[in-house]
Amino acid sequence: MAHGSRTAHITAHEALDGTKRRLELYVLISPIATPLLLLIMTAFPLTLLAVAMAVISWMPSINHAFSSPAVLTFPSSSPLQTDADDRKLRWPPTMVLRSVPSARSAADEVEEFKADGRSLLDDNIQSGDEASENIRKSFLQRIFKRGGVRALPVIRGDKYGASNNSTILAPSDAAIKVGVEPTLEATKETWQRAWRLHRFMMRILHRFDKCQPKDSKLALACLWWKALAGNDPTSSVYDYELSYDLLPTITRWFVCRRLCRLYPRLHHANVEIRTAYLDKSVSSVINTIMRDYTTNANITTPVTTPKKKIRLIVMGGGYDTRSMKLLETSLLKNGNTAHRELLEQKRQSQHKSGWRNILRSRKRFSPNKNAFDNITSNQYDLECYELDLPEVVHAKRKLLQSRLFHRRPWLKDGAANEYPKLISVNFNNLNDTQRALEKIIHGSLEKNDEDDLTVNSIDNIIVFEGVMIYLDEGIPHSLLELCSNVLNKQSNLGTTNEIVQGYLCFADRLENIPGGDEDAALIEMESTGWDLLDWLPKPGLARHMGVARLRCG
Repeated sequence: MAHGSRTAHITAHEALDGTKRRLELYVLISPIATPLLLLIMTAFPLTLLAVAMAVISWMPSINHAFSSPAVLTFPSSSPLQTDADDRKLRWPPTMVLRSVPSARSAADEVEEFKADGRSLLDDNIQSGDEASENIRKSFLQRIFKRGGVRALPVIRGDKYGASNNSTILAPSDAAIKVGVEPTLEATKETWQRAWRLHRFMMRILHRFDKCQPKDSKLALACLWWKALAGNDPTSSVYDYELSYDLLPTITRWFVCRRLCRLYPRLHHANVEIRTAYLDKSVSSVINTIMRDYTTNANITTPVTTPKKKIRLIVMGGGYDTRSMKLLETSLLKNGNTAHRELLEQKRQSQHKSGWRNILRSRKRFSPNKNAFDNITSNQYDLECYELDLPEVVHAKRKLLQSRLFHRRPWLKDGAANEYPKLISVNFNNLNDTQRALEKIIHGSLEKNDEDDLTVNSIDNIIVFEGVMIYLDEGIPHSLLELCSNVLNKQSNLGTTNEIVQGYLCFADRLENIPGGDEDAALIEMESTGWDLLDWLPKPGLARHMGVARLRCG
């Protein structure tokens, strides 16, 4: 009895020692294991994004491989020809086979369909009686009721281009015009599938984001799309990870520079087209302003000459970083920039080739210059205003202060005042919009004209990007007219004889312009107080891209 109790006592003691050892081991490894476990639990669902986006580009071929045993196409001389989105029916039919797993071979079913068609055609079609139309419809119905018979998929964008008698450029032509790679040739279903997936992933990607920015009018989705394009060193919109630095710390690596090229070129490539156009347009306008300023002022000693003042007004800025790209380019050319070493290190780090690339025998890439690197002069002072909805303005201010300025401190120290100045306004309320613009333009004029006469020569650049498509009917036209009226009013209030220049750069959906008709665009611009200088339509909602100059009068 005593022996049994002693054994039980020893067993209990050993179990207690084992428990203590396990607890001590857990205490030792928990600082490492717990964060690692949380990271795995958080990142596991996020890995679906990269995998699913890559699979999206394959889905059309996968769907077709397991769908129809036969595909119908029809010649163009059909009395039943239609222009439906998903299929084009023409008469008489011809069969195109696809190999699919089936109990019966595709050839057997096609032969049956042909036999049905011949029996109907031989008896009735040649006779030209009144029943021939019903027979043709009956023939088509019998064919399409058979398992898996469908038309060839329609590639989104095929209806554009001069070959299709469209005034809107084909996606590939629009991409070539602005110097970026074209979008993926995919079906409408593929684009919609990617759209739904990205909207769903926004909630996961920002689940643990302390800033919690609002996805108002797809502003947050556009930030991720621009980060994808901006991390591609071969693109003309390469921004040295500027948009990338606005994203959450953990989840942003899904669109890092090493992974961005793996995503199919769908929505982010479409946004890349308009981003490239606007960046090049703004840089060209700045070069034009500086060339005119140098010529008119007969500048011979740039050091002692006052700098030209340029005002950038972004209507519906969202989470765009165009103003920051301009500021960073200006700071890079300025020898007295604070944190200049950090700025140069940031730029140079993108050019280095790591040991992985050496092992893979990959050539050291040379990133394209972005459009703002082509600005020829730095003898200008830039002030920037961004107008948007209150919730977007609040979220962007929080992103700048808590995230971007910490990751890029030279941006915070490089601007003398608040940059950019964020202003809350709803563009559907034209009165509030007019007061906001007048406060920006006339307020600075009345405040500074006694101290600095050069303030009257401030040239304004107004930018619209993907905002008019969300406004009420009639507002886009009135908004363009309002901008020109406010700028012309500034010219009348000036105390010098210099004509105030105003420029408009847009990638949006203008009113009263069907398709991409340039003549209609000229009329729309003239009726709102602008002279159209450049015009480039593209597929998508924000299909109208162009540059215009203020009509003074």
